[in-house]
Amino acid sequence: MFNKFKKSNQIKVFKKKDPCLDFTLGSQIGSGSFGNVYLANDLNGNIVVIKVCEATCDEEKKYFEREAEILKMCEHPNILTAIDFYYWDKKSWVNYNFIYFR
Repeated sequence: MFNKFKKSNQIKVFKKKDPCLDFTLGSQIGSGSFGNVYLANDLNGNIVVIKVCEATCDEEKKYFEREAEILKMCEHPNILTAIDFYYWDKKSWVNYNFIYFR
């Protein structure tokens, strides 16, 4: 299914710079088999959520690139909006809007 994306149609979404220049990581709020999730503040002081995943080999990096391409195309009220994607120090970082629930 993922291989149907043609190279010419792929969205280049990953920023190749240190995400810590754009965010201040706060406390870890979750973890899973692919990585950890943190609360963070952006440069404007807004609270965001950052997912950090290890991408130690080319295959894992390509997997996260495909995931990022798909997330960038998703627009639905029940799906968190992915704002930015970074690849730095063999890690993939995804910045999501923070949604507060009571």
